Amino acid sequence: MKPAFFHDIHALIDSALASEVMRPVPKGLEARIQQRLRIAALIEKERHYCREIVLAGAGFLAVIVVGAAAFLSMVDLSLLIARSMPGGLGYCDYLAVSASQIWADFLGSSYLGWLNLLIAFLLTGLIASLRWTPVLRS
Repeated sequence: MKPAFFHDIHALIDSALASEVMRPVPKGLEARIQQRLRIAALIEKERHYCREIVLAGAGFLAVIVVGAAAFLSMVDLSLLIARSMPGGLGYCDYLAVSASQIWADFLGSSYLGWLNLLIAFLLTGLIASLRWTPVLRS
């Protein structure tokens, strides 16, 4: 709902400008206005195009997620892996145990002490180099 003074806005503008002197329009004004309008139209077209791409990507992602959920709801994945990869789960168990043993050996050995000493020397060198860096004075 518009306020009452907006009903006859053209008459209000004409009455306000009646006492003003009409000046000539600068040269090239129409060309600049048309150029800015073209740029504004291109910006709006690009926004629309970007919006379409984002919505299409979101729709594609939604289709993939729904399809994957439907596939997983119809198939017992652990049974599918066990049947399609005989001995595969045993090999995965072997890799997990090997990795845990290597990690335990590393933590239980003397490498950790040397590693701590190396980190301490590196940090000390870093702090010393920062302290001795000359400060530029202007």
